[in-house]
Amino acid sequence: MHAFKKVCAVLVSGIFMISLVGCGKKDEDSEKKGKKSKNDADVEDQADDENEDEDSDDKEGNSGSKDADRNGDSKDGNGGSEDADENGGSSGSKEVTMQDGAGDIQVGDVIIMGKYEQDGDTSNGPEDIKWLVLDVNGKGECLAIAMDALEGKAYHKTYQIEMTWEKCSLRSWLNDDFYISAFTEEEKGWINVTTVKTEDNENNGTAGGNDTEDKVFLLSVDEAEKYFDSDEKRQCLASEYAKAQGLEVGEYHTVEGCCYWWLRSPGDYASDVARVTEEGKVQASGTSIDRENSCGVRPAMWFSAEYSAENAAWTAPEKDPADFQNVAVRSMVEVWESAGCEVVPVSYADIGADKQKFVEGAYGVKDGQITNYVYKFVDSEAVLEYINTVWIPQCEGYSLFELSVGLEFWFDGMYAGSETSDGLMVFMPVTEDQNVRANNVEVSAYSDAGVVATYEELAAKGFVFDDFTMNGVEGFIGYGKDDTKRHISVTCMKYASADEAVEKLRESYDSRMFQVFDVVDQADGSKTITIDADDMYYHMGPITGTISADGLVVLSHPDY
Repeated sequence: MHAFKKVCAVLVSGIFMISLVGCGKKDEDSEKKGKKSKNDADVEDQADDENEDEDSDDKEGNSGSKDADRNGDSKDGNGGSEDADENGGSSGSKEVTMQDGAGDIQVGDVIIMGKYEQDGDTSNGPEDIKWLVLDVNGKGECLAIAMDALEGKAYHKTYQIEMTWEKCSLRSWLNDDFYISAFTEEEKGWINVTTVKTEDNENNGTAGGNDTEDKVFLLSVDEAEKYFDSDEKRQCLASEYAKAQGLEVGEYHTVEGCCYWWLRSPGDYASDVARVTEEGKVQASGTSIDRENSCGVRPAMWFSAEYSAENAAWTAPEKDPADFQNVAVRSMVEVWESAGCEVVPVSYADIGADKQKFVEGAYGVKDGQITNYVYKFVDSEAVLEYINTVWIPQCEGYSLFELSVGLEFWFDGMYAGSETSDGLMVFMPVTEDQNVRANNVEVSAYSDAGVVATYEELAAKGFVFDDFTMNGVEGFIGYGKDDTKRHISVTCMKYASADEAVEKLRESYDSRMFQVFDVVDQADGSKTITIDADDMYYHMGPITGTISADGLVVLSHPDY
């Protein structure tokens, strides 16, 4: 159920369809007047002159194909070929194939490449994507942008105080889910890897972030002003699919059929990003990054008709733990990595969740087996809806406990886990006979006498074990069963001293969730400990345990 479901679309015939373009709507006054930026260009065009020395010194530029200098200014200042008219339109209409070469393409032409759902009728398959050519350099490479807004995604899935193009979830989606599903393997070989530079916001100096290398990106403020010479030409229609998914057009907008669309430049504040209004005005001051359906997505890319095996083989970089924005998700992923697990990110499509309600998630893999999952939804209600619609229909038996701060759940033969009131879902696969997934680590994995003795005591009672060794601390989690077949667990860890154990446990059991953290010193130098979270464990009692004088921790999660 959790395997990735990314499927490449069928290749459209390799014919470019050429036409004059423009939204053609009236340029009416907007209540939301955009403020234009004078930032330096973020993706510079290459010089049109094909006779220009390719080895000439680069000027300072902002983004371009790794294989080409894209820093020279175009001759007409409108980002394109000598044949383009002053408004960026094509001086003629023609049809060319990929084999004819990108050198025949002019600014203003419309290229058909890739497929994506647009008409809102999924039964007839995805539709051809039409791309407006914005720039043609002297080396047969073209900059193009999607004619219509294909989606209504947020720039980033959750609100953050600071966000850049490098870290935003929309960049990840464009270069992963969208890129993989929209283009065939042959088409991927035509799309160049582009070094994208995002300049700081000129008004407030908001940081644009690090350079990135992308196949697909968004235009910057300066590019939106440079490559479209009027507000009307900057207007963008929303696809029927995007509108059906919730992208805002119509009732609260003044230009019929057109929508706002995202740019990648930072807004006046680090939690905002620039956009183009429905009237076609560049709004450099920006809007909040987490507005899901307020702005459309218009992908842009540099492509060439010359196939490149290197381009075809390109894949988006693996997600780094630091890229997970939710603190709890990031912490969980870091623990997995320290334990030697491979971390695999998941999207809403991978798990069958509502894309409006899923934030981010991942699972850990060790020795070829999935060990744990963590999903972040917008809230607890979204988790319950997901469980009811996706999980419960597949399970013969299940138990849900509604708690004051979230849920605990068991699905016989499948999963066991918990969820907090802010929508964080943490769980593990289980087996039918044990109702728990354990790697059955052997006692020989441990050297500390106390850890070994505790392991052997539990093993004699039928427990199975997962390794919990990390950061130089040796230990395990032991799982057992009671008559109801719900798992019980004992956590064992060996620290250097009792005081260190208390310190580390206090860090692990966050006081915002676990309000009770009582430690009582014993005469022999050991300690007893009680950890509780108000009513979170009301059906099972608090977590209790002992800490020996030499730092051996044994915590018990009592029978349910």
